[in-house]
Amino acid sequence: MKFNKWTVALASAGVVSLATAVQADESHPVNTALSSTTLSGYVDTSAIWNLGTGHTVANRFVNTDKTRQDGFNLNTVNLKLEKPIDEGTWSAGYRFETMFGPDAAAMPGLIADQIALKNAFVALRAPVGNGIDFKIGQFDPIVGYEVTESFKNPNFSRSLGFNNLEPFGHTGILASYQINDILGLSAGIANGDSGFGLNGGGLTAQSGQTSRSLGQNGRGLNNRDSTSLDGRNTAFGESSKVFMGSVVIKAPESAGWLAGSTLYVGAVNGHVENQTFEDPIWGAKDPAAEGTRDDGSKYQKGEYKKDTNGNYITNTRSEGGDPTLLYVGFTLNTPIKELTVGASADLLFNGDRYEGNVNQTGTATTFTQQPTALFTGVDTGADITDPKNRTPLGSYKRNSSANAYAFYTGYQITEKFKISNRFEYATSGYRAFLPGKGNANDPTRDKMIGETLTLDYQLWSNVLTRGEFRWDRAVDGTRPFDDRKNDLSLLASIVYMF
Repeated sequence: MKFNKWTVALASAGVVSLATAVQADESHPVNTALSSTTLSGYVDTSAIWNLGTGHTVANRFVNTDKTRQDGFNLNTVNLKLEKPIDEGTWSAGYRFETMFGPDAAAMPGLIADQIALKNAFVALRAPVGNGIDFKIGQFDPIVGYEVTESFKNPNFSRSLGFNNLEPFGHTGILASYQINDILGLSAGIANGDSGFGLNGGGLTAQSGQTSRSLGQNGRGLNNRDSTSLDGRNTAFGESSKVFMGSVVIKAPESAGWLAGSTLYVGAVNGHVENQTFEDPIWGAKDPAAEGTRDDGSKYQKGEYKKDTNGNYITNTRSEGGDPTLLYVGFTLNTPIKELTVGASADLLFNGDRYEGNVNQTGTATTFTQQPTALFTGVDTGADITDPKNRTPLGSYKRNSSANAYAFYTGYQITEKFKISNRFEYATSGYRAFLPGKGNANDPTRDKMIGETLTLDYQLWSNVLTRGEFRWDRAVDGTRPFDDRKNDLSLLASIVYMF
């Protein structure tokens, strides 16, 4: 052990002994705290080859977005300091975790260019029953089959539900209680106006800003800037909060081959404050066509309606809602030890509320549209028209629900070699998953399937190497991938963990 020069001098003079100095050094509060702190992390790299012309891809996580195609990528460098809570009473700990690199830019905890706080919380245990564990600060989401760390997932690329519907993190307080070896519960409350809310529909937007957590381009609804109904500013209110809860059921050791199988059910609910907008009204039902005025004259293509004084006729509307994400997922062990299966369902109900009136040449009509039907893919409100039944305000007939389903299969071929497959189906009423516009009959809806096959091989210690093939296909009649229905890619990934 090294001693500073003053300690050595005092020991030489007989004032202190080196044994006492060693004991004092070991009992220093800082050393005591650091003795149980661990440092870990990883370096994540990849290379992707898109099998086609162009780089337009589905709205997946940034590690496979259009900027990563046909090239080599440093995705992220992760550093984590952690002191876990002890099993004893009134124990405490913490976690401080940072991300560096391009992947960090997608995280809600972004503090600088390509630097983000992923976790920064104090962990506490209260000796109530079996012990209630608390996290206070910024922590990972409580729902989702997949996580931010690629090497912890069955596949390198993330699922459609992960990127477009699930939160990336929260800032608040989370309480967890393990009733027994089978059943565990969690509940929490977090800020809704700090960018740590729900991803779906751009609902992670900071107040007055556009969401940077949704999709490959950080846009709101329909991949547009959130300033209008087709790309709304869905900022959380000043005092809005996100509520969350989950139940985990794990099969006990006595369950035989089912032991360790897990069923997870969770929900996250937010609140979007009402906002008021003034929208001009097209002169014709189709903005690209001509319309006819009361006096028989024609509206030009793309012209807005005006009153007799030449003022634009506008629709005043207010928007709000209570977005809710329901998540169900399970992992299932099978009688074949090497084979595991799993599935997940992300069901987002934005619960939008639209209220407004149309002032059509002095005549006012007030309307209210009810929230979208839950997970049915059908709007509960009829087409809303102006008082003379001429100009349907079709933009108000919006389906804001979104569903994403994933089915997983994994087989451990050898101790070092594993194969994993994921099949997905996703659909939404606001182009959450596919780029560009929908078909002419339903321009805001999208529907797609995805197939991902991944090979894992651990040749080096602490290193995970992967090869992956992914196939995304639009099944809504559109050709969003550079005028193609299909997007195919091959990738290789190497991650070093320490």
